[in-house]
Amino acid sequence: MRTIKRWEFVKMVSERVHHECPQWVIYYVIKAVFHCMEDILKDGNRFVVGETFSLEPKYKEEATYSNFGKEPVTIPGHYEPCFKPYHRLKDACAELTKEKMENTENEGKNNDDDISCVEFKYVKCYAISRKMYYCNNENRKDDMGRLGENKLPDIIPEWCPLRNK
Repeated sequence: MRTIKRWEFVKMVSERVHHECPQWVIYYVIKAVFHCMEDILKDGNRFVVGETFSLEPKYKEEATYSNFGKEPVTIPGHYEPCFKPYHRLKDACAELTKEKMENTENEGKNNDDDISCVEFKYVKCYAISRKMYYCNNENRKDDMGRLGENKLPDIIPEWCPLRNK
């Protein structure tokens, strides 16, 4: 199983909408969606996405656990998020096979060439006649820090100090 990072998810969404939105816009929309989900849970509400999933706060009763010979530990009752997949997500998982999962595991780990600038706070866009993207990281090895014109590059430049992080 491969872990899909935020930048990769942004890229997937961009491809799903046929690149009609810049990736930086998609990034901020996704970020806002998750902040809204947090607010929904904080307010004690339930979030339902069509036939895909629901998310709601569920109360977990107080529980007492042994503590390896010491006094037992009591966890007070509290709310925690409860994610319930609906049939669209269940159907997506039903299509998986052991072979497909093994192939996914063997694809290898993400390497640094797959990292995108879209998730970094140092990226700034200046628009006069066209959008110009620059890196504002003080530790950059390039004097200008120019990333691209009208769109961010698909990968992080060689000179980026965050490349190996």
